Amino acid sequence: MNWNSLGDVKLLIADDDAFNRQLIIALLVKMPNIEVVEARDGLEALKILRQNSIDMLLLDYHMPKMNGDELLKRIKKESRLSKIPVAIITTDESDMRHLYALGADDFILKPFDFQELRHCIYRHIQEKENRTICRV
Repeated sequence: MNWNSLGDVKLLIADDDAFNRQLIIALLVKMPNIEVVEARDGLEALKILRQNSIDMLLLDYHMPKMNGDELLKRIKKESRLSKIPVAIITTDESDMRHLYALGADDFILKPFDFQELRHCIYRHIQEKENRTICRV
């Protein structure tokens, strides 16, 4: 994986559990060019998404104020936000089919390991970059 080829990456972690956010940040701290932004709930995440250029969202499914399901629906309704890759972070595989139908791009099952997280982020950022390149 050539992380430098991706340029600067801004990643939003939306999770109400501060420990989970810090764990992900600790795993990503050594990755080049990644800036991490944190949200404690779905409403805060939506505000951040609307005010910033975010390359990927790691979204906890169970959150207060606005859960992952509702946030995903709102993101996919807004044209500027709908292209942002969303990986759902969960311990429950039972909702995967439903969330894929709503537009989730991937799932990261807890507990996750560094390699899985890293590959997921790299793959989706690379795909996003390839989608935005105009071929003439």
